[in-house]
Amino acid sequence: MNAIYHYTSNKKWEQIKQDGKLKAMTPAQELKPKLITPREKLARGIYNRLCFIGIQECIAEAEEYMPIELPPNAKLAKMYEGSFLVGLEKLEDERWKEAGLWEWLQEYTTLEILLEVPVLGNGFVREHYHLSPKGFIEKQGVDIIRMLKRCEISDRDPRYLSGLQAYVASAVPLAEYDGSFRVPEFWLQQETPVEKVRVIYG
Repeated sequence: MNAIYHYTSNKKWEQIKQDGKLKAMTPAQELKPKLITPREKLARGIYNRLCFIGIQECIAEAEEYMPIELPPNAKLAKMYEGSFLVGLEKLEDERWKEAGLWEWLQEYTTLEILLEVPVLGNGFVREHYHLSPKGFIEKQGVDIIRMLKRCEISDRDPRYLSGLQAYVASAVPLAEYDGSFRVPEFWLQQETPVEKVRVIYG
């Protein structure tokens, strides 16, 4: 693929122009295989990305731990090093809407600015369907994301953790991605000069 589509806010876009580059800011290190991850480290990284606004009161105390148990995978662990730029494969990707993820995307990014970003470096792809309302309904029979947002369950619920683990384990190197994911999420490890970024709208 030649480009991904990255949503951001007006405020962040002004900072990108000031910096002269679109930086890779999202960490993936929290979910390396075989790690026990402190919840306090999830607060800015994976939790802000995966969960809807207002879910924070459901999170247990920071000193507690959440195990992410995955098969040993040296390639997967290597892919998770560093920070990334996260984006979608298509403009207004209907697959994200159908999976029930568009509300989350709007709350997390604002959807104010849409950027087309050329693929300049390495990265990986994950299947976000595992952590979508539709994905949970299909597998568990209930919308786990909605239940978590309403604090009807905690983030330690085994149904949620099974989706999280499936999401993490789905990662494949960008060069090996075969286009088979239902809701692909692209992670690029690159800094992009602002002159190479195209504003689609905003």
